[in-house]
Amino acid sequence: AFPFPVLKSKKPNVGFLDDRSLRALIVLPTNALIDELTENFKKTYKNLSISRLTGAELDEQDAKGFSRWETALNICKSNDIVITNPDILNFAMHGGYHKFSWTTKTGDKAFYSFLRLFDYIVFDEYHLYDEAQIANILTLIKLKNWWVSGHLTRFFFVSATPETGLKRLLEAEGYSIKEIIEEITDDPHDARPIHGHLEVEFIKNNNIHNVVLSRLQEIEREIATPRRALIIVDKLRDVQELAETLRAELKPFNIYQSTGYESRKTLDKEGLENANIIIATNKAEVGVNYGVEYGIMQPGKYFQNFVQRFGRFSRGNLSGKIVVAISDGMLFAKVKNALKDKGEFAYGDFMVKMRDILQEKKFYDTIVPRYMGEYLWSINANLYKYQEYEVWEVLDNEVNQEGFLKGEVKHRFYILKAIDDYITAMIQRILPGKKISKRHWKEILEAVRGSGNNTTVEWVEWWERYQDTYLTFRDGSKTVEIHDEFYGKIVDYSLDWILQNKTLRRIERSEDGKVEKYIVGGLKDRDKDIQYRVSTIPAIGCMENNLVTYEEMFKLTEKFKSAVENIMRKAQNGTTWSSRQQLLICQKLLEMSNTFNRKRLKIEEITGNDGFL
Repeated sequence: AFPFPVLKSKKPNVGFLDDRSLRALIVLPTNALIDELTENFKKTYKNLSISRLTGAELDEQDAKGFSRWETALNICKSNDIVITNPDILNFAMHGGYHKFSWTTKTGDKAFYSFLRLFDYIVFDEYHLYDEAQIANILTLIKLKNWWVSGHLTRFFFVSATPETGLKRLLEAEGYSIKEIIEEITDDPHDARPIHGHLEVEFIKNNNIHNVVLSRLQEIEREIATPRRALIIVDKLRDVQELAETLRAELKPFNIYQSTGYESRKTLDKEGLENANIIIATNKAEVGVNYGVEYGIMQPGKYFQNFVQRFGRFSRGNLSGKIVVAISDGMLFAKVKNALKDKGEFAYGDFMVKMRDILQEKKFYDTIVPRYMGEYLWSINANLYKYQEYEVWEVLDNEVNQEGFLKGEVKHRFYILKAIDDYITAMIQRILPGKKISKRHWKEILEAVRGSGNNTTVEWVEWWERYQDTYLTFRDGSKTVEIHDEFYGKIVDYSLDWILQNKTLRRIERSEDGKVEKYIVGGLKDRDKDIQYRVSTIPAIGCMENNLVTYEEMFKLTEKFKSAVENIMRKAQNGTTWSSRQQLLICQKLLEMSNTFNRKRLKIEEITGNDGFL
């Protein structure tokens, strides 16, 4: 239905908003879904011009640097429907493309120029986004009155499991909201089945291998009928280990792995179609129908994970059974207590129960507003540095209007502003008489680096790196080319995971010493001695702050706070103006620590016991 308004607008005198043709932007969470929907739309709506807007598409057009943004604008102008991912929206919104421009005279190519091209924007499967990603999308909408002044843009949030918290947040911002809800009915006429009858068994067990092994007879009975089984787990390593175990235990049956660890060239569609047992990671959560009626699953980290995984089973009018293995004893007790008084639930009522148990209670009320404050500041700052002064001035006036910033959004915005002001004051201190203008930021950075004041240089460079993390919609994991000799395929995957889990056979480098590819074998014992050198944790005078252990990667808020406290202890012993200024910065950083996670990490180096490293 997404193209319907565009189609209708092409008929005379029956426009969606007026008599002109409309243009739509559809935002999907993965490039695989973008490719699938683009091809389907092109086949179905032959009279519409439809294009994808992805990094691969820009690469095909040989667009580099700032020209990537100019190419993106041209793609949008020349199509009725554009299908993109949130990564490109985020990068553009935070000024990523404009950092490559040789001039700040880019007002006509600013992000608002992009938004003005669209009459409506669809965020499909929006419940898949985490709190930081939802905040990013809501920041775009919050600024829409400035970006698309005088031009009505409608936003659609589409989901089979809509979030009431999102509605509350939008209403608090004063938006006009209309809910379009598909009625759920038992009447089989003029309706489509969602799910058949599902038996759900919750068990407490923190070892997914033991769970699967204990159910071998049950699995074998199911797939011998013949029906297909699906096992969804949290970790890729568990998928690969379970695949080997089940191949040995259930030799007549076909085992298929559905993960992000797949060949960059082709998907093994035949292997998937012929599989008796599919073992998957969270890749199974997005837009996949495996046609399975029996399964075992871990609930995942968030409610979004649970609802998507649960929805893979017994789709349509199929009946089936799901075993949910919960490792957290407290969570298991909550589930048991919530479901004890009733044996059967309607599908929607069951999901409401699970949302109440699994959803972070502060997700929309506190966590999302914190990120919104950070993103608003980031966008404002980057506009000032990299675009026309007049473009920034309009937004800055909007931000300073009474009521534009409220509550946690306002508090977080001014934390970042204070940090920036303190660091700017340090720059002014070492460059007396020089006008510190963000309009000439490249020249200012060069002057700071040539000043010889190491403390100020370190603070300025750390702050630059930290701000750059907002350009990335997902976390900053480093993806590299992997040649897996055990599976006989080439994949693009996380270097972090490879070094932890796979036997590294050799590294191939180019003539200039740059790593081109990693050649790996089978699984090895997990390497927990790996250390990460991270450049976005402040380490001024405390270089040990940059080193993060494997265990600390799961406690990044605590690591960040500890690093800031290390700097404060050294600064407290000083009597200079610089020491006092550092204490002011650190006090604000402690307030920011509760949003420091993998999205704020920039990993410069990974080291371990492997001789190749």
